[in-house]
This record gives sequence, structure tokens and C-alpha cells, in this order.
Amino acid sequence: MSRIELYSWGLKHRAGFTRKPPSPKDVFIALLAKGTASMTAKGLRFANEFYNSPKLVELGLPQRARESTGAFDVEIRYARYGAEQIWFFENDTCGWHPALNTDPEVIRLRCSHIELERFRRSAEEVVLKTKGPKHS
Repeated sequence: MSRIELYSWGLKHRAGFTRKPPSPKDVFIALLAKGTASMTAKGLRFANEFYNSPKLVELGLPQRARESTGAFDVEIRYARYGAEQIWFFENDTCGWHPALNTDPEVIRLRCSHIELERFRRSAEEVVLKTKGPKHS
């Protein structure tokens, strides 16, 4: 078979149209930032925040972290501009599942990870200022 015959066969059979497009959820996950969270007994810990979901409990991951010697890593995806939710990967079904932040204030504010870090830092500064200097 010559190159021109292969090229004409490709034009005739439209090889590019035989591909199956990805699902909308796959596209959504591919657009999120990659990260790693630690699975603890309290839930997924990422960027000094805890995330939990019914699917985590159903899979027994918090119990496994409680019984093991310590936390273990879980692959996640997250939106850079939304600290209220992350997505974690579950190996059995090879699927992505959402987990919500355990702090209701974060869900209410719908802030980014950077905004949340600044908010926490300013709150700590206010607490330190109200305590005043330590007297011996």
C-alpha cells in the first residue's frame, strides 16, 4: 500500500470521526487542578481544611485511616477558586466523587483557597491582638 492509498483510505473512512467524545464529567475533572489530600479519621485534609462526604464513609476510608498507623494520600482534583468542594478518586469504580468542606462558614462564603488562607490568618491576628501582651 502506498502513502497516497493510505491517505485516500483515511479520507474515505474518516478515522477522526470514529473516536468517542469524553463525557461531560470527564471534561470537568480534566479542567480541575490536580492535588493530593491526606485521608485522616476526620476526613480528607487538603490546604489545612477538612473535607467529608457520605461516599468516604461508605468506602470506609476514615475508618481505615483510624485503624492504620496514620494518614494516607488520596488523589484529588479541586477548583482553584472554590474551597468549598474537592473531588477524590475512588479506585474500585475508577470514579471521581465530591467531598464538601466541613466548615459551614467556608461553604457560605464560597471563597477561594487563597482568600480562605488570608481570612484564617487575619482571624488569628485578631485573636492575638485581643489577648494582649502576656504578663508574667
